[in-house]
Amino acid sequence: MTTDDTRSAAPAPVVLPSRRWPAVLAALIVGAAAGAAGLWFATHDDADPTVDEGHADDQTVIVEAESRDLRSFEEWDATLQSGPVTAITAAGRGTLTRTSAVGDRIAAGTLIAEIDGVPVVALYGSVPMYRELEVHSDDGADIRQLEENLVAMGFDPDGTVTVDDNYTVNTGLMVERWEEDLGFDEPDSVVEAGQVVFIDGPSEVSTASVVGSQVAPGQQLLSAITLVESGYVRLPDDEADLPAGAATEPISLDSFDGDEAGRPTHLWMVEQGSIQLAIQVDRIEDFPAGLDVEVELPDESIVDARVDTVDDVARRVATGQGQETVTVVDVTIQPVAPLSTAFTAGPVIVRVEDDTILGATLVPARALIALTEGGHAIDIDGRGLVAVEIGAFDDGWVEITNGAIEPGERLLAPA
Repeated sequence: MTTDDTRSAAPAPVVLPSRRWPAVLAALIVGAAAGAAGLWFATHDDADPTVDEGHADDQTVIVEAESRDLRSFEEWDATLQSGPVTAITAAGRGTLTRTSAVGDRIAAGTLIAEIDGVPVVALYGSVPMYRELEVHSDDGADIRQLEENLVAMGFDPDGTVTVDDNYTVNTGLMVERWEEDLGFDEPDSVVEAGQVVFIDGPSEVSTASVVGSQVAPGQQLLSAITLVESGYVRLPDDEADLPAGAATEPISLDSFDGDEAGRPTHLWMVEQGSIQLAIQVDRIEDFPAGLDVEVELPDESIVDARVDTVDDVARRVATGQGQETVTVVDVTIQPVAPLSTAFTAGPVIVRVEDDTILGATLVPARALIALTEGGHAIDIDGRGLVAVEIGAFDDGWVEITNGAIEPGERLLAPA
């Protein structure tokens, strides 16, 4: 098996003869090798290493043998996931008449959906909205969350609300002002259970249901990736308004919170991505925490990464082959450095180093001469035909394993 992969960002795969190493490693059904396992050059130069044509005719050129380290990898299909994902579910039954789009940013007060025309609004908080809230409600943390959000959004202009676990008449008046702002036909002091969804913080929609679909309590409306605050952004015209230590260079913003003049004051970003991989339980020992791996991202760039955690809970998944299932555990892999890629999610390939050949001697495969009695030879400049034993192949190169030629020696190869 050979490959035409010549990307400079990644070494090129090598196929190994079975007499030395397995040509193909066993592919797992889940997280299985995206292709067969093989060797990769640690460094690779795609230029033709022509040295001298002075002693060659029109059909041949003089080339040099090279020495490189070869690394063996096993490849696994995995998924890039940026930030923790929150499932936002419906609290009532009806028709989805409006929804956010994938990629939309969600902040406190964002209308994320409508069910039968009734708004569903996101607010910040860790306690889910599980009940109707009104003046007769028992005290609770969900009331405090509601008050914190509405006060911060400016619906208590006279400062009459005390932010606590108690739903007072003033809380109800604040709710009425909020519902009027949302466009309710009949604003009142009651917050229905399906009217609010509490989320951990600023988020980005990753999946969304289709408008017109029927929803029921507990059914997912959309999922969202929680964003993280990366720090302050200082622009040339507002340096005096920002805290000491803020960034001194302008940053291109996708989404930001602004000051009263509308100028950006801090940036929210998708959290550092993680790679999720499902492996069969009998391969757990191959993925210890701290294991260094390589990851090919959706844009084909290669990044260094490390196994972070291996779940201790197994699950059954379908293989896609009839009704068969396998038992897997989930592995979380973290990039060593922040990802410099436009992709925040998508399919990736995880490469786990399997073995290494140090200082392999390689010559262009086109220089091999098949012998009538079997085997191969190469035409070494000044020595003539020399029998060789061959090992790994890659992108037109072949490993010489019997010491017949030294790195730097010259040989003839077809032009």
